[in-house]
Amino acid sequence: MNLKKIIGIIIIAIAFATVLTTVSNAISFERVILKTGDIDLVPPEVVVSYSTTEPTKDAVTVIVTANEPIREVEGWTLSNDQKILTKTFSQNWEGSFTVKDLSGNKTIVNFTITNIDRVLPTTAVGYSRTTPTNKDVTVTINVNKKVKPVNGWTLSDDQKTLTKVFTENASETVKIEDLVGHETTENIEVSNIDKVKPIVSVKYSTTEPTDKPVTVTITANEQIKEVDTWTRSENKKQLSKVFTENEGNILQVMDLAGNYETVQVMVSNINGKVNPNIKGDINKDGKVTATDLLILKNVLVGSTQISDEDVELLDMNNDEKITGTDLLLLKRVIVGLINIS
Repeated sequence: MNLKKIIGIIIIAIAFATVLTTVSNAISFERVILKTGDIDLVPPEVVVSYSTTEPTKDAVTVIVTANEPIREVEGWTLSNDQKILTKTFSQNWEGSFTVKDLSGNKTIVNFTITNIDRVLPTTAVGYSRTTPTNKDVTVTINVNKKVKPVNGWTLSDDQKTLTKVFTENASETVKIEDLVGHETTENIEVSNIDKVKPIVSVKYSTTEPTDKPVTVTITANEQIKEVDTWTRSENKKQLSKVFTENEGNILQVMDLAGNYETVQVMVSNINGKVNPNIKGDINKDGKVTATDLLILKNVLVGSTQISDEDVELLDMNNDEKITGTDLLLLKRVIVGLINIS
């Protein structure tokens, strides 16, 4: 055998050995792959859930559950089995983040929180009547958001208005709670309902036969409304009228709430018609008082205008003009120093 053949045989042997080695290594690698399963190209599957989806005033926890172990995510808590991520939010939030399995495959997770309610309820109270009344009073509480029913009150269809009809005076504190549990209170006070008629009494300046005017005074136990042709006192509890001739009246004395008592007034003791024009009695209430003096002062300074007939009443010295002398004489009449008819 010559040298060339020997060299050829050696080259062929080396090539064959190389092929065998390559095939052997490939078989061993495939075996490793099949045995350990290290190759994973499938991204993790995840499900997003929430601790609650109902309206709440509390924080909400977002729960991300995977079908295989996953890696940690900054800001989130990973469970011991590496399949659950959780994070708690104290306000409504919308966001997304990436979840990776142990092989590095990625899945985008989106989440939205819209059910956290941090707004406190605010109220506005209205009364159907605020002045004295003999009718029922309806109280309305308007709220800026939906609220739960309140015992004894009517809740509107939109759950934002509470109403109650009061048939008598009362006070109460109403606790108002919104749908997530925020609470506020409103103090209700109804004090203007009056369904009781006034108690009245009638008094005559005299019941003896007289040729002077008779003043009738009606006194009530509470404030009353004005009555035509009668004078109401400053405290609104009395009505008075000067009668210059015999006359009968039937009138309704009504309190400020509208309740009334019917009163009959009968003047029958005046002997003939009385001259109503008493010297100095400018307001014609049948007597000369400081009120007439004040009117005379206003006439003198020009702030009050009077008729010719009234000029005659204030012309105390009958000189057909109003002067300071009349003012002096009227003062003396009031204090009883002189009597002028």
